[in-house]
Amino acid sequence: MLGCCENLVGRRDMMKGEIIAYSNVVNAGFILGMDGKNYQFSKSEWVGEKPPENNEKVSFSAETGRALQVKNG
Repeated sequence: MLGCCENLVGRRDMMKGEIIAYSNVVNAGFILGMDGKNYQFSKSEWVGEKPPENNEKVSFSAETGRALQVKNG
């Protein structure tokens, strides 16, 4: 059975969400996905053009409670 973000060939589609908490001190934060779930991410997963900020809209891939390939918009 496929997950909410996985297509028929196993590639994960991008999800939308909003950064609800991000700390420059620990270089990590949480995203509230449009599916209502929270996803943790680290700065190493950030591929956005500008640094992450709280309340920013983002796109990301989700995998077991983690946000991967997080970017602006």
